Amino acid sequence: MDTGLVIGCAVAGLVVGAALDGPIARLPIDERDGRRGLFIPRCHQCASVAPRTLIPLVRMPCRVCGARPVLRTLVVELMTAALFAACAFRLETRLALVPFLFLAAVVVVVAFIDIDHHRIPDRVTFPSLLVSAIIITGTSFAAGDPHALLDAALGALAFSCILCVFHVISPAGMGFGDVKLGLLLGLFLGWISMQLVIWGLLIGSLIGVAIGVGVAAARHDRKTAFPFGPALGVGTMVAVVLAPHLIK
Repeated sequence: MDTGLVIGCAVAGLVVGAALDGPIARLPIDERDGRRGLFIPRCHQCASVAPRTLIPLVRMPCRVCGARPVLRTLVVELMTAALFAACAFRLETRLALVPFLFLAAVVVVVAFIDIDHHRIPDRVTFPSLLVSAIIITGTSFAAGDPHALLDAALGALAFSCILCVFHVISPAGMGFGDVKLGLLLGLFLGWISMQLVIWGLLIGSLIGVAIGVGVAAARHDRKTAFPFGPALGVGTMVAVVLAPHLIK
């Protein structure tokens, strides 16, 4: 294990998480109001550009509206740092590290937006899918393994199609946003191994069921809706980290 790389990625994750918090809070609001702001560091309250939000672990108020980062800002930063460090631990200095750091950042964005709004915006899913396809293609050719692209494409289709079946069976339990997210998650899992697609689905489903049971028990309502996107995203990252132990 390259300890320096892991620590460096963790620090980078803190900075990236700090930059993501404002857009996470503002993107669904801007989309609802018909605004199309860029995905740049912004105040979570007034949406003004706020470069100071790039400083992690610091609770500095917005210069425009005076709003201070909420506690969740710290959670976003720490979660991003943890996922970045996990990717570095798993992939070390491999060329594939950059694509998976990008995936980790997208998982954080998707998770918190889905938790807040019970939806996954296409403005996150489709651009992320396009960027991922580009960097995975470039990385595969640079590594001399273009054949991995076929597995990546098949993984995307397999993951999404399986989720689509669950969506048809229970639209309330599995939203179509999750189905579209499956294209992105399956792309990365299939890129590593088609076996990992199944593991990602299994782990994500188990996490989702556990969350669902917990939410239902807390609210005393078995029909309580809960976001499944975070479970799928975290399940995918767990499968990536544990890949050497899951792939035979």
